[in-house]
Amino acid sequence: MIHTDEMIKETTRLENFSDGVFAIVITLLALELKIPDDISAENLGEVLLERWPSYISFFISFFSVLIMWVNHHRIFKFIKKADNSFIYLNGLMLCIVSIVPFTTALVSGYFNTSASSLVQAVYAGQFILINISFNWLWYVVRKHKTVVLSAANKKIVSRMTLAYAIGFPGYLLAMGMAFISPMLSMMVCFMLWICWAVAMINVKTKEDIVQ
Repeated sequence: MIHTDEMIKETTRLENFSDGVFAIVITLLALELKIPDDISAENLGEVLLERWPSYISFFISFFSVLIMWVNHHRIFKFIKKADNSFIYLNGLMLCIVSIVPFTTALVSGYFNTSASSLVQAVYAGQFILINISFNWLWYVVRKHKTVVLSAANKKIVSRMTLAYAIGFPGYLLAMGMAFISPMLSMMVCFMLWICWAVAMINVKTKEDIVQ
């Protein structure tokens, strides 16, 4: 039988690994904010203004990853131990999250071109995949009684489940709107991470989720 301290060590290692992946993703996002090679004192303002998609996509991507990290951290507060299904699904979710710097770079480079609808659809589409993997992970936490805290606060569980469920239709809407208005699609992505930030604002400690 696995002792309590061994189970804590197991989940701590998994969370530390996950935190490292999130940290690398955010670092790669920051590295995309580069000074253009053709910039000079005379055209500095003009060039910076032309690169506004880089700033917006970085801002939205950064806070999207930040909110994912916060929610991921909260999920670990429900866990007593991690079984294989949780470990592999956690890895799948991290794999898809690691694509965010690539899609952000696409938006930064092509949002002001004729390919703006396509790159924005790809950007929203990656968040659909992340949301599916996140909901799948959360499903395992809720349904596997050997994994979750048996005394979890049902109101908080229900609120988190509803908040995560909104992501799929929300990002699907954003993906479809990309072919009508890429900017409006981007704003839908922006509003979704605000929704999750608000949903988790009252979940601060493990005591908050235990009845």
